[in-house]
This record gives sequence, C-alpha cells and structure tokens, in this order.
Amino acid sequence: MSRCFQVPQYQLVSSWELIAYGLLGIAGGLVSAAFTQMLLRLRAWFKRQPAKTVWFQPVAGGLVVGVMGWFVHR
Repeated sequence: MSRCFQVPQYQLVSSWELIAYGLLGIAGGLVSAAFTQMLLRLRAWFKRQPAKTVWFQPVAGGLVVGVMGWFVHR
C-alpha cells in the first residue's frame, strides 16, 4: 500500500524553536479570527443588497476563489 502523504521524521534542534512555533500559533489564530470576521461582515453586506442581485452572489464568490487560486504556486 502506498501512502499519499509522506511526513519526514522531525526533531527539535533547539528549545528556542518552541517560541517560534508558539508565535506562529498565535499569528495563525489572529489571522483565522480576522478571516472569520471578514466572512461574517461580507455575508451581512450581501444580505443588505437588493433581491435582484441574488444571482450575482455565487458568481462573485466563484470569481474571488478563482482569483485566489490563480496566484497559488504549484
């Protein structure tokens, strides 16, 4: 059986790495909270739009995801 994801064995070289990982965790938490707030505000904005623009909302979401995907390096 082949594995889809091969994770190399990892070990800490210095205990100072834990500080970097802690800061990375805090930064990731802050970014995720900001992203969630942005989504909630965007949803509220879309709900305030006229009913005739309902068809455009999935189009706008698809365009945003497509533009984000365009810039992701392979």
